[in-house]
Amino acid sequence: MVRLVPSTGNVTIPGIQVDAFLTLLPHLGLSLGSACNAGALEPSYVLTELGLSREEAASSLGKGTTPEEVKMAVEDIVREVQELLALA
Repeated sequence: MVRLVPSTGNVTIPGIQVDAFLTLLPHLGLSLGSACNAGALEPSYVLTELGLSREEAASSLGKGTTPEEVKMAVEDIVREVQELLALA
């Protein structure tokens, strides 16, 4: 599931271990929460207010992210998700 709000993006990928996923993509600026929650263990209150569950509150796109960078990131994410799901 993908949800977009101006300057905010959230991607939910059911069925994978998020910690393992993040370690597979160190070149991407992925996180478990938003910058406004830096250092906090709680999910982003903004994303939960948008209706996401605690488990769904996940990531954001930066203001300077280019379409080419998004395309490359999506390709990398799809590849790693497919690999993780195959292992599950």
